[in-house]
Amino acid sequence: MADANTFADAPESYAAARPHYPQALFEWIATSCESRGAAWDCATGSGQAALGLAPFFETVHATDISSEQVEHGFGAANVIYSVQPAEETSFSAGMFNLVTVA
Repeated sequence: MADANTFADAPESYAAARPHYPQALFEWIATSCESRGAAWDCATGSGQAALGLAPFFETVHATDISSEQVEHGFGAANVIYSVQPAEETSFSAGMFNLVTVA
């Protein structure tokens, strides 16, 4: 199956239409983790969830299949964006304390 890049044409519109999750949600998720070294936000889109996780983890890796989405991702010093399909990443096994898909 070819990679679907559904949201590539209008990343700014996509970002504007996405929900903004309450910070309490990310705090609750983080407290469920034994360690907070690294989180992976898979299929991040423009990174709303990655940005929400950033205060609670040393590093947040935010990946998406769409380079256009990644280019327009919300920034934070500890969020690392990359273009990767969820099914095949460059990450090491056991690297993350948390994996999210928002």
